[in-house]
Amino acid sequence: MPSFYKAPDAILEELGVREPADLKIEAIAEYCGATIIYAPLEGTEARILGYGDRAIITVNSAAPRGRQRFSGGHELGLRVNGQTIIPNAVLTNTRQSSCCRRGCFQRTRRIVR
Repeated sequence: MPSFYKAPDAILEELGVREPADLKIEAIAEYCGATIIYAPLEGTEARILGYGDRAIITVNSAAPRGRQRFSGGHELGLRVNGQTIIPNAVLTNTRQSSCCRRGCFQRTRRIVR
């Protein structure tokens, strides 16, 4: 199992994140083998494309910054929880993914606030 499959709290502890102000979503993503890019998107706020030990998370550049952080953090959560299919390429949308249950949103919201 790749090393980026970890509990979010374990990743934050490894990075020394203690306060919400310490969260740098882009840096956390890179630590987990993902790159966040910002680009215009239609029909979704974010998506992830993963292959092997790398992934690209695309976040809607037109969204407000808080929404960008939430969406990027949500997609990153999918990656670290093994909910993207690796090594096969897979595309998931934050609005349409079947994993988007209440608990998933609550964990993401807690991490990126």
